[in-house]
Amino acid sequence: MGSKIVWAINIILALAILATVVWAFPYFASAFYMSQGNKALEAALERPEALESRVRAVNYLQQAVRWDRNNTEASELLAKAYRQLAEAYVGRGELAEAKPALEAQLEQDPEDQFALYYLARAYEQAGERDRAAGNYERLRYSELEQGGKIPACLGSLAAKLEEYGIWEREEVVNIVSFLVWQGEWKQAEEVLARMGGKYPHDPEWAFYRGEMYHRQGKLDEALRSYERAIELDPQYAEAYLRIGMVYEERASKAKP
Repeated sequence: MGSKIVWAINIILALAILATVVWAFPYFASAFYMSQGNKALEAALERPEALESRVRAVNYLQQAVRWDRNNTEASELLAKAYRQLAEAYVGRGELAEAKPALEAQLEQDPEDQFALYYLARAYEQAGERDRAAGNYERLRYSELEQGGKIPACLGSLAAKLEEYGIWEREEVVNIVSFLVWQGEWKQAEEVLARMGGKYPHDPEWAFYRGEMYHRQGKLDEALRSYERAIELDPQYAEAYLRIGMVYEERASKAKP
């Protein structure tokens, strides 16, 4: 009788241990894959040009989330891994390859400007203009600054929103003015080149190019751009004002 009780107790204990192992295994598995994914992300930081570590990080962290959907740390790391992988592909100009990571990133953060913008570019490249337009539409009310920083795609985005008929010309002019006054020369140059090429007889682009040069201290280039704006619109009063300012600065610098 005693041996049967002992046997029964052992069976119960074994079943309890087995149940505990079965119950706990997903959490242990998730923790293991998360650890491996984090290591892969750290390795990626050491070699920014390498894709392999980023791909491994995504694969490991996907497993971590599959094993434990409530592992918020793994989910946050997975979003970071998607972002790093997408940035790596975008940096190489491989937008088609970036699409899965960008789409996954948007699932994690539906308002991510980087993912929305470059996914729109990827759709464009694939000839999916309706899907591209949908992403651009979602970006039309994006904040000009994120975390105190101006998005690196703001200039290109402004031109694209105008191209797709989502923004009017005046809204693009406002963005150009903002970029110039914030000293975002590269972005300002990009959108000025696009819009100036598309609307060569519009004086605004010549004026803001002059404004950009003026703020950089390139007075000769600024003067030529302001004069070009006046050629296109002889009534452009602000361009006359800026020309006067250029001559005043020239005279001031010429004084001994």
